[in-house]
Amino acid sequence: MVNSPVKTEPTLLETVDFRAFLATLRVRWWVIPATLAATVGLLVAQESRLRDEPAAYLITKTYATPDPKALLNQIGINPETVKELPDAASQLAMLRSDRLKQEVTEQIGEDVYVETPRGFESPTGFICESSDISACDAAIDAYAIKFAEIRREAIVTGLTQLRNVFAEIQSTLADQTAAVKAAGIDGLIRDINTDLVLVDRIETPIGTTVTTVSTRKYVFGLAAGSLLSLLILLQLTYSDSRVRSLKQLTRLIGEENILGSVPFKHDDLRSRRAAISLMGNMSSVNGSTVRFIPLRSGLADISPLSGVADLAGVTYSVSAPFSEMSVPEFTRQQAGEVDVVVIVRNRDLRKDVVDVLAASRYSARHLAGVLLVG
Repeated sequence: MVNSPVKTEPTLLETVDFRAFLATLRVRWWVIPATLAATVGLLVAQESRLRDEPAAYLITKTYATPDPKALLNQIGINPETVKELPDAASQLAMLRSDRLKQEVTEQIGEDVYVETPRGFESPTGFICESSDISACDAAIDAYAIKFAEIRREAIVTGLTQLRNVFAEIQSTLADQTAAVKAAGIDGLIRDINTDLVLVDRIETPIGTTVTTVSTRKYVFGLAAGSLLSLLILLQLTYSDSRVRSLKQLTRLIGEENILGSVPFKHDDLRSRRAAISLMGNMSSVNGSTVRFIPLRSGLADISPLSGVADLAGVTYSVSAPFSEMSVPEFTRQQAGEVDVVVIVRNRDLRKDVVDVLAASRYSARHLAGVLLVG
C-alpha cells in the first residue's frame, strides 16, 4: 500500500468515544467512589458545622440608666434647670462617632459593630451581631463605659455652671439659701454616678441550624458526586495519551491505514477480517512475508499475530520494538517483505503511533497497515 500522511493529535470530540471511556473506567474506576465519598463527606461536614456553630449570634444587653440630677430636688433645685453640655443629641453623636468606634476596636482588638441606644431613657439597650460572642460582650461593655463617661462629663459641666450661678448670688446678695444650694451641687459633683446597671442579657443564634442531615441532601451529594466523577473520567479519557479503542486509532491515523483489531484471546471472525485486509494490501505490492513491528516493548503472547498470518497464508516474523531498532535495521529492504505496525490497546501511546507512521513514510519499505491487539 502507499504510505499516506497521518493526522495530527486529535481534538477533544475526536478523541473521546464510548470504547475509550469504558477503557478509562476499567483502569480508573476508583475515581467514582472517591468522588462520591468526598462530596457526601464535605456535605455532611458542612451540615455538622452548621449544627454546632451558628453563623452568628445576636447579643442584646439592657441597662438601667441612673438620673443623678433627680437628687437636686432634695435641696430645692429643679433638675430641669441643669443644662447639660454638650446636649443629649450631641452626646449620642459622640457615642456613635468613628473616633469612639476606633477606640473600642483598639481596646478589644477586634472590629465589631454595636448598635447604640437612641436616647438616655431607662432602661436602654445595646445590640451586637458577631460570630464571636466574647467580642460582642467586650464591645458592648466598652460602649456602656463610654456612655457613662460622656453622660457624666455633660452633667458635671451643667452642674458646674449652675453652681457658679448660686455662688454669684450668695456673694452678691448674701443669700444663705444660695450658699446651701451651691454646697449641695458641689457634693453631687463629687459623688455623681452615671454608671449603667446591667438588668438583662439575651443571646440569640443567627443562621441555619440542623439536627440531622436530610435524605434529600444525601441524594444531592450523590448526584453532584456522580456528575463530578463523570466529568473527571471524561477529562482523563481526553488527556490519556494511550490508545484505548479502534475508533480512537482510526480517527488518529485514518481508516486506510487500519488492518483491524484482534484480541489476545483468539477470535476467528476478527482475525479473519484483519487477515483479509492484510492479504489485499500485500497483493498490491506482491508481498509474501510480513514483519510485525511492536512500538516500545515486545509482546509476551504473539498468538494474535500468528493467527492473522496463518489465516492470510503468509510467513511472518516479529521484530524488535521500533524504539529499540536501529535506523538501518528499520529501513533495510527485503524482497517481498512488508511491515505491519502492532499497537497494543491500553499500553501504547498515540504520539508513538504518529511517530512510527511518520518514519515509515520516509522508508522505502512497504507498510501494509496497523494492527490493534488487545
